[in-house]
Amino acid sequence: PQGNPTMTCIVGVVEGDTVYLGTDTQITSGYVTYSLVGESKLFSSNGFLYGGTGSFRGLQIAQHCFIPPNREDKNLTAYMALDFAKAFRESFEGNSPKDQKADTSFLIAHEGALFCLSSDYAVFSNPYMAIGSGSEIALGSLFSTDNQPPAARILTALKAAAQYNSGVSGPFTIRTLKKGSPDSTVLLDSGLELPQ
Repeated sequence: PQGNPTMTCIVGVVEGDTVYLGTDTQITSGYVTYSLVGESKLFSSNGFLYGGTGSFRGLQIAQHCFIPPNREDKNLTAYMALDFAKAFRESFEGNSPKDQKADTSFLIAHEGALFCLSSDYAVFSNPYMAIGSGSEIALGSLFSTDNQPPAARILTALKAAAQYNSGVSGPFTIRTLKKGSPDSTVLLDSGLELPQ
């Protein structure tokens, strides 16, 4: 699920109580491509792991401004669909020029679950997902690698997307967030192969 296809690929997989997220490092603006340096489409903050595609402004707001609301006793899916999405919309609107659309979608890991927050603030959940221009290729890859370890599945999906979609390229980054953990673990940082 995604609002507006954008030039990138973010891939997520749930295994047990851990969520794995991976991304490419290409930034595309019109006919120009850049390799992302110093910033990332994949970051953790306040017990959440985010992978974003679309407007870079939305990524910066999520990384540097947004503070998720307290969950209290609410069901996690209801919290993400109602409280979290509303707070993110308010944070984006409060830190952006008037009438600017969010045009950013995220895969979000929290408490062992994987969610997609689309550019219209709708929230979806699934054991594996992909967003961005390479998402269809990545999803096909994920479907065919169900018997492999999660990080390997993500790397294969990202490589397939990079092979067949000009909006996606390596190096790649993969991180994990375990349920109850305040911060993510880096498995691959701007590389092309998983460490042995």
